[in-house]
Amino acid sequence: STTVTRSHFDSQLYIDMGTPGKYGATSGWMSRAWDTRPGATPAVVLPALGVSGTQPASLMGATDSLSMASPGDFDLDAGAWAWQKVRTDSPAGLKGVNETLSELWSGSTGIELNGRRADAALKTINRQAYAALPAAWPTGSFAEQLWTIAQSIRFNLGLRFATLDLGGWDTHEGQGTAGEGYHYYQNKIAELSAGLAAFFAELNGSGQMSRVTVVVQSEFGRRVRANANGGTDHGYGNPMLVLGGAVNGRKFYGSWPGLNPTTLSPTFGDVPVTTDYRRVFSEIMIRRMATPHIGTIFPGYAGYSPLGIVQGADLTPQMAAAMAMAVPAAATRAQEATDPPGPAPVTPDWRLRGGGSRIMTRRER
Repeated sequence: STTVTRSHFDSQLYIDMGTPGKYGATSGWMSRAWDTRPGATPAVVLPALGVSGTQPASLMGATDSLSMASPGDFDLDAGAWAWQKVRTDSPAGLKGVNETLSELWSGSTGIELNGRRADAALKTINRQAYAALPAAWPTGSFAEQLWTIAQSIRFNLGLRFATLDLGGWDTHEGQGTAGEGYHYYQNKIAELSAGLAAFFAELNGSGQMSRVTVVVQSEFGRRVRANANGGTDHGYGNPMLVLGGAVNGRKFYGSWPGLNPTTLSPTFGDVPVTTDYRRVFSEIMIRRMATPHIGTIFPGYAGYSPLGIVQGADLTPQMAAAMAMAVPAAATRAQEATDPPGPAPVTPDWRLRGGGSRIMTRRER
């Protein structure tokens, strides 16, 4: 998008809300995508999954979504350990907390309705044969999260949207040098690549990758120049990766403007953004999810023009009125501690910025 910010918190929220440069949305973009699904979509058990200990912002407002760090930990953790579930050594007639609470949620109040939803979610997950990470898979939490999603797809629970995070990319220092010495960044790339490769192989082997599309996205890139600590500070443009059976892969989409100082100047020496991330997701929504309500999913966005990344039929985008949201004022908002000062940026030539309004927010220390 055209919103430039160096704040992790702002950028992540803009992405999850689907409203770059604006606050105030009451739901995440994935929630709105599910709410605007085609009318012929059958009822499903688990339409949206966040593999996280808390609800991801992209699923905010969704009453049908489920968030869990792992299937093995998805239980009511209340009362003494021996009372939480009926076990083989439980006294005759004993009911555990997990088996008892559903009987208390029989009314029609909001808390009882939500209680029954929670109980149904617990039982749904506990009925599935979630298994441990296969020996052939890479190890680590990222691989385990992908394995949870892969199994949820294979259980045919109706999963339509899933989201997870892989942290550790804030390489202000000790980023490493490829081919020699310390390889921190290189190892992060290897972790990402190995996890995605295992996920693809798992679902491709069962014939299900043809209906799965994976998008890898970061809130922003890193600066072109290294800093004095052997790292790179918060930047602007960065690549998106798209993986799936219906992806027209092995190609670079969009435009690469190069690293000429006059090109980097408008974004303070950083790689500029040439493709709005909503353009990529809009194509996937229409061609893979048959959801044309782009104006509702991404309020205020009206630039649908498919790049040809994925296969599928085009539908006429339906644009809705933009939500009323606030534009943050940098001068009145608290400054997060983000970047240490980097090398002196190239002096901006504002004439190169062209027409159109851009919201510029810098977060540095």
